[in-house]
Amino acid sequence: MPTLFPEIPWYWYLVSQVGAIFAIWIYGSFAEWCLHRFIMHSKFIPRFPFEKHALIHHKLFRGDESFTASTDEQMHHVSFNWYDHVTLNLIHLGLFAGLEYVTGLPILIGCMIGVASYLIAYESIHYIFHVPGNRFFEKHRWFEWLREHHQIHHKQHFRNLNVVLPLADFVLGTRRSPSVLVDSESTSA
Repeated sequence: MPTLFPEIPWYWYLVSQVGAIFAIWIYGSFAEWCLHRFIMHSKFIPRFPFEKHALIHHKLFRGDESFTASTDEQMHHVSFNWYDHVTLNLIHLGLFAGLEYVTGLPILIGCMIGVASYLIAYESIHYIFHVPGNRFFEKHRWFEWLREHHQIHHKQHFRNLNVVLPLADFVLGTRRSPSVLVDSESTSA
């Protein structure tokens, strides 16, 4: 099997790439959290992610019955733009190519598969949250839990920042459960 790393046996090459995919999913939880918290919910330069997400998406999709899309305008504001994905992939391509070069570990392909699959999971899951259908998995407990996790975010914008893998929400203390939300609403009423 010809590779850029001829001195590494094919099975270690494969283990490195598969390990990179799993590592990127962990990294992805924290990267998603940071992007969501510091770019999409902050008046950061450039302002368009904040405007598109915090001002438009959260105005159209609140934590109430408007959480699911029912208008053409809402449908237009469910997902990222295609060029957002291109930008995120290009940033990560440079980052992980440099990491592969510095460490000498064959990880670039696995890292990019990890980034692409995490972004696809993000877009798919987020879309299904806001545009539910009769998909077989939407009734599963794990999906309902994840959807509720995200719906709480639409009530409390700096809580439950993860969509795909809420690991960062748990580790960084931004996870809120429905019971905490109900308790805080009842004490403020």
